[in-house]
Amino acid sequence: MLDTIDFDAITSETLQGLIANAVPEGWLYEYKRDGYGGNDEQTREFLKDVSCFANSHGGHLIIGMDEQKQLPVALSPLTLPDPEKEVARGSPTFQVGSLRSSLPATM
Repeated sequence: MLDTIDFDAITSETLQGLIANAVPEGWLYEYKRDGYGGNDEQTREFLKDVSCFANSHGGHLIIGMDEQKQLPVALSPLTLPDPEKEVARGSPTFQVGSLRSSLPATM
């Protein structure tokens, strides 16, 4: 579903389509409600998730999507007091790509 869309063209409506079509987690999709933190354990989790895609056929790590039983159920926008600070400190949540401009965020 996301394979035919440029990254910059992804919108909240695009992501709502994953919910409406019940696109499950699996080889191509991984949903995370919350972003990754900056401690060692959370950084390892981020690297594990990314390396799983890198060592297979690629895929989409979607941060800010709540899931139940491996199905997307709701957008869960990230709540960050200072998103620019997170980018500057190299937070794993923002190292691969950011949809800040496409998704509603609570700040």
